[in-house]
Amino acid sequence: MRYGLKNRIIEIALIITGALCLMIPAFYNGYPIVFSDTGTYIGSGVELYFPVDRPITYGLFIRATGFNGFSLWATVFIQSLILSYVLYLFMRMVLGGTFRYRTACVIYLILAVMTSAGWVSSMLLADVFTPVGIIIGALMLFGKLNKANLFFLSFIFLLAAAAHFSHILIFSITFFIILVLRKWLMPALLYPKRYFRAIALIGLTLSSIFIMRPSLDRGKYIIFVSVMTCQGITQEYLKEYCGTKHYRLCQYKDSLPNDYACASWFNYSPSSPVARLGGWTNEMNEECSDITYATLTKPKYILLHIQASLKWSFNQLISFTTMAGNVPLLEGTPPLDRVRRHYHAELQQYLSSKQSRNTLTVYYYQWNDILTAVIVISLLLLLYTFIFKRSLYHGAFGYSAALFFIAIILNAWDCGTFSQVNYRYQSRVMWLLPLLACLNAALLFAKTERRKTAETAAESK
Repeated sequence: MRYGLKNRIIEIALIITGALCLMIPAFYNGYPIVFSDTGTYIGSGVELYFPVDRPITYGLFIRATGFNGFSLWATVFIQSLILSYVLYLFMRMVLGGTFRYRTACVIYLILAVMTSAGWVSSMLLADVFTPVGIIIGALMLFGKLNKANLFFLSFIFLLAAAAHFSHILIFSITFFIILVLRKWLMPALLYPKRYFRAIALIGLTLSSIFIMRPSLDRGKYIIFVSVMTCQGITQEYLKEYCGTKHYRLCQYKDSLPNDYACASWFNYSPSSPVARLGGWTNEMNEECSDITYATLTKPKYILLHIQASLKWSFNQLISFTTMAGNVPLLEGTPPLDRVRRHYHAELQQYLSSKQSRNTLTVYYYQWNDILTAVIVISLLLLLYTFIFKRSLYHGAFGYSAALFFIAIILNAWDCGTFSQVNYRYQSRVMWLLPLLACLNAALLFAKTERRKTAETAAESK
């Protein structure tokens, strides 16, 4: 009894320590890191309105965890605590009997200071729930969980699924692939239960649509046409059909840009056609809906969609550095406005943070060079193990590695195809590779130690 209580206290202390490690970027900044979207999240949760371009879910999470205006530090701590908790369970599952508390501490620290994990969990964005959902999926499919953990993780997974539009496709397709390839990607001994858990994960993901629906219905077609504009598909279609179709966008067909960053301009700039035509209205959404369906049902444009999807997905896959967009967000920006209005006691901290003083990204290139090197080294280690130590892949580590790679690729495809290429989108999941590499190294070390022990025992006889 004493042993169990002692270990439970150590576990709680370890998870809290892990959360604090993951908050290192926020501590370094002097305040939780914000992005231009942060203001909308805070506003939607505290002021209780459905944004046109994102779910209200993460906004409500901010309201609940920030204690309705008490502190945004509390929000970052709780989301880091959730990530630390699922990481702890995942490390225990993969390492099994070789799990050591000191190993977990080292992995937490590596993830916090040498990958984008700390950056993602230190930022006031729904991005943190993308890896949370993926890791929970691995735990539910490949791990042994008691009923309490299973129930709690199911609740967190539903929250994660409903936190961002992109999660609908990323999560549901990932677990559907696992379901289809279950003979190779699920442990045979636990197959029946895991089969139903995969169906449950898909069901939870799809049920999150009902939570997101008020926002999803209002802006999904405008968002997709903005992506088509960046890809040049909208311009091609309007030039061909504006003679017979009386779209309001036709008057802008010759002035629409097509580059990786034009989606934000199309959706939010005061000079964009959307703003000039009245904003995100039902009329604009219906017009964009008509354009979307037309291009998805004509062979010429289907081919253009496929070509653009392949190109943009690849570019998204290799775009995973951090700090992009974490510029000073001061007067006239939604984040400052919402902090001033709803978290006034923290206004001075916000204004004196490194981000607000434009010194947060001073090491931008050096940091991202390290980040890229860590990803490359992780891939090389995982490849070496797969070729020369393949037995290591027979178990939870191998199944989880397959799931993570599928999810990482789908994240690039989903964001590249239905949004714009953005470094932030891929950085939220790319750190799962260094996580796998750390566990890979721990398993290799444990295997070496066991062999040495066995050899020593044999020699002593």
